[in-house]
Amino acid sequence: MPPMLRLPNRQPFGEIAADYPRAFSFREGLRLKGLKRSEPGYELAVRGSTCRVEYTTTSDLMRALGQWLAHPGNPGSQVPPLAFRGLMIDSSRNAVIRPEVLKKILRRLALFGYNAVCLYTEDTYEVDGHPEMGYLRGKYTQRELRELDAYAAKLGIEMFPCIQTLGHMEQILSHPNYRKFRDDDHILNIKLVETYQFIEALIDSAAKPYKSRRIHLGLDETWGLSRGRAFVPNTPIDPRNDYLDHLQKLMEICRARGLKPMMWGDIVIGMSGTQAFSEDQAAKLPKDMKMVFWNYYQPDPEYYRNTIRQYRKMGFDPMVAPGLWSWGRLWASQYVTDVSAKPFMGVAREEGISEALMTMWGDDGHETPFAANYPAVAQFADDCWYASPRVEDTKALVKAVCGTEFEAYTLPGRLDHYPGRDKESIQARANISKSMLWDDPLLGIFAKHYAGTQLGPHIKVLSDLIAEAAKGASPSDRLLFAYAKSLAEVLEAKVDLHNAAREAYVKKDLNGLRKISRSITQVIQRMRRLLKAHTALWLEERKPFGLEALQIRYGGQLVRLAEMKDRIDDLLDGKITRIMELDEEPIKLWPDPVRVSGSYGRIATISTIR
Repeated sequence: MPPMLRLPNRQPFGEIAADYPRAFSFREGLRLKGLKRSEPGYELAVRGSTCRVEYTTTSDLMRALGQWLAHPGNPGSQVPPLAFRGLMIDSSRNAVIRPEVLKKILRRLALFGYNAVCLYTEDTYEVDGHPEMGYLRGKYTQRELRELDAYAAKLGIEMFPCIQTLGHMEQILSHPNYRKFRDDDHILNIKLVETYQFIEALIDSAAKPYKSRRIHLGLDETWGLSRGRAFVPNTPIDPRNDYLDHLQKLMEICRARGLKPMMWGDIVIGMSGTQAFSEDQAAKLPKDMKMVFWNYYQPDPEYYRNTIRQYRKMGFDPMVAPGLWSWGRLWASQYVTDVSAKPFMGVAREEGISEALMTMWGDDGHETPFAANYPAVAQFADDCWYASPRVEDTKALVKAVCGTEFEAYTLPGRLDHYPGRDKESIQARANISKSMLWDDPLLGIFAKHYAGTQLGPHIKVLSDLIAEAAKGASPSDRLLFAYAKSLAEVLEAKVDLHNAAREAYVKKDLNGLRKISRSITQVIQRMRRLLKAHTALWLEERKPFGLEALQIRYGGQLVRLAEMKDRIDDLLDGKITRIMELDEEPIKLWPDPVRVSGSYGRIATISTIR
């Protein structure tokens, strides 16, 4: 039996001891004696009946406790290469995590060794005088954010706001009272005085609940700036100059309030097809604005090295921001995350970068459960804490802190891999499970790409593995793996449905069509179970707002499956003589089913919502 640690009977140790009663206690075990020191990191040593930990910050102490959990009874020390170790959680793509659940997440993040967290809120936070902000979207109230900020501080985590002040404003700009602020559907019109009054309200309300003076202003992906309602006909424009003017005005607003802003730096360096700032323009950038270098796609370390040096040439030591691949997917992909995040963080350490922010986006409805991300969240922490991180250490940390094996968390991500082509699937960021789930069963837009190949047996193998992994998962992950298991079962039954139906139809195989009709009933039953499992998991983790988007997608599938069965039955009963959708000659819209992933699975006829 590993030795227990006797913690001081005060915050923040109370809930941590309750979370891990076999490792921590207030009454028995080795007495924890904490001593502050000036050097970063911690040193843990056992001396007789005392466990002595020397540490600099509360975050260092929490990391020491996390390492005790992962390696009980084994003292050690760490000096982190990176001083700022943050996580950005997307709270704008439907999923707003319930505050009480976020507190549990913060405890785990502290034990991993994080010392910063920001909630990405485009409109999902309370703004004084603007009740439409976050209306029916589950916005965080200022009271909730103040409480979370105070709670995180006790764990050694600095929380700060992460908002938008130019682009990605489509939610609020869709409301009638805010159309006046539009340049286009998602960018603010920076030629209007009233726009800056609105922006000041956004910044003031965003900063108000937090003790931190940091604030992330967004400013990424502002394609179309000054080309919409702000465009002046017959006047040559350089959108970079307008962007620069806007940055300088934002900087004035922040300086007046004692705020320390940061921004996504893609527009400045010319990412995503935009033109980089000229040398003269770069020289005018406010140097007290922190640049955040994000990229989620490149496997080449030299790309990251060259871009970091590009920022430094402009006069900025950037914060780096890799991506945790949970967006546009049904389950987070540790495999795809590794392709870009590992080389990015390796170069960041080599280049002496001191600040890193892992981004956890939720584009296209935030279908991925939060808990599916724990392996990548822990791995990023180890990337910040170790000069040479080892996956064995991360696996031990995940198991100790979360109670579920690293491999169990990552296993459902293999549902996105095309059978026998795992490496290609990872490199292509394949998203097959989402494409299969939402593919219209009668049209088979995606299914046509693997006609002649049965994927059901492959999915069945994974389904059995997921069911077995679920047995050993932590009780706290019961709903998580119920969802994963139900997802695999639906895919197993649905993946070959369209191709089998069309083959039987073309061959006029009536017995085959009868079998297809009966199998549709099974798919519908499994789809209903998956809907129930996904709903239960969503409501366990998140506020109910945003769930409607997923339920509409499920509802669309159920209606279309029923329609498919009715049409086949009508054909068999002689009520109709043809099924026009199955008559149409198949066209492969993508050259390879593995490469279809770039569409985020939006090949289904059910429209993408939010």
